[in-house]
Formats: sequence, structure tokens, C-alpha cells
Amino acid sequence: MDSEVPLQTATIKHADGISIVIRDAIKQINAKDYPPSEVDPLRLNFTSDKVLEIMGKRQALVAMSDGFVIGTGALQGTEVKSVFVSPDWKGKGIGIALMIELEEHAVCFVHAVQ
Repeated sequence: MDSEVPLQTATIKHADGISIVIRDAIKQINAKDYPPSEVDPLRLNFTSDKVLEIMGKRQALVAMSDGFVIGTGALQGTEVKSVFVSPDWKGKGIGIALMIELEEHAVCFVHAVQ
């Protein structure tokens, strides 16, 4: 990673930032691979209210810089459900750091239920 970015458990206060990161990533990165007819509805699935709803079902992490969410990832049980990074931070190792942390949480989950 180019710079150390702290990762932490997402809380309700992060919902707006998570929504922004996901919607921006879908619009600027994923939209290159999908037609607008698929991208636009997908972005609507990640409003702040929908993010809060999802957070109730999943363990979410955020990467932070200067008080702003710059990346997020979510885990449901042992399954990584999503990883998104702000387009401005793409290629700086944020996604890798989130994946490593999510995998560690999944391993802890497995050991806790055994």
C-alpha cells in the first residue's frame, strides 16, 4: 500500500460515506464494463438508507483518510460480499488491505462457531 490507511469496523456514522464510495466506484469504474441500463439501478441499491439496512446483516469495514471513507468491504458469515474503493484511491492497495482484513475476520468467525 502506498500509504498506511486505517481500517475500522463501520458504524452508522459511516453510512453516508460508504454510500458515496460505492456509488462513485460503480459509476466510474464498474460502468466501463456494463451498460447504463444495469449500472443506474445498481447504484440505487446503495443509497445511505440501503447501506444502513445492509450493515444490519453484514460485518462492514471502512478505510479512512482525513475523516473520510475511502474504501469499504463487507462480510456475511465467512463470505466476502463486497469490496469498493473510491476511484481517487484506486491502485493504492486499499482493496487488498480490506480483503486481508475481511479474510482475517472470516477465519475468526469460523473459529468462534466451532
